[in-house]
Amino acid sequence: DVARVLVNEGTGEIEALVIKRGVVFHRESVLPVRYVRDICVGVVRVQISAADLKALETFE
Repeated sequence: DVARVLVNEGTGEIEALVIKRGVVFHRESVLPVRYVRDICVGVVRVQISAADLKALETFE
């Protein structure tokens, strides 16, 4: 699930999505927009390796 959209205040461009991860222990991670491949009817498709997904920053 996408919890937030992070926008560059200077340019107005989307920089990242804050995504909710985990089934039991939820956490929010910052997903840089470079991983987004498509957005269609409320579905965000991404292409990211398992290692990169694991290394995403936690949103605070």
